[in-house]
Amino acid sequence: MKIHELKEKIDERLHYLKQELSSIRTGRANPSLVEEIRVDAYEGSAPLPIKELATVGLSDAATITIKPWDLSILPKIEKALRNAPGGLNPSAYDDLIRINLPPLSQERRQELTKVVSGKVEEVKVEIRRIRQDEMRSLDEMEENGVISQDERFRQREEVEKIVREKTVEVEQIGREKEAEILRV
Repeated sequence: MKIHELKEKIDERLHYLKQELSSIRTGRANPSLVEEIRVDAYEGSAPLPIKELATVGLSDAATITIKPWDLSILPKIEKALRNAPGGLNPSAYDDLIRINLPPLSQERRQELTKVVSGKVEEVKVEIRRIRQDEMRSLDEMEENGVISQDERFRQREEVEKIVREKTVEVEQIGREKEAEILRV
C-alpha cells in the first residue's frame, strides 16, 4: 500500500468520526441532529432521510424547524422524529414542524461525553487495525523480495509517524466535542 492510500483510509475514519459526532446533541440546536433520520414517506420506496424531504433550519439557538416540500408527508416526518433515538418532541403547525430542545442536564452531558469517548476509541481501534494490516503487508513485501529490509524499516517508520499524527487528531476532535457538550 502506498502512503497516500494509507492516509486516505485513515482520513475516511476521521470523516466518519466527525459525521458521527455531529449528530450528538450539544447545548444548542443543530440541523444535523435530524437530517439523517429516515422517514417512510412514500409507499413502495425506501425510507428517505429528512434532508431529502424537507428544508431543515433553525429559528433560534434551541429550536429546529422542518418544512416539508410535500405537505402530505408532514405527519410521517413527525412520527419518524418521535420514534427516533434522542428523545425529540416535535410539534406540527400548519406546514412546519418545530422541535424545541430543552437544556441538557449535567447528568445527560456526562452520558454524552461517554458516548463521544466510545466513538473516539472505536476509530482509534480501526486506525490501529489499518496500521497492523500495513505492517503485515510490508513484511510480506520484504519476504517476497519486492522491497529491501532497509526500505521496509523506512516505510514502517513512515507508517508509525502517520498513525501517531492521525491518532492525535482523533483525540483532539474528541476533546473538542466533549468540551462543547460540557459547555453550559
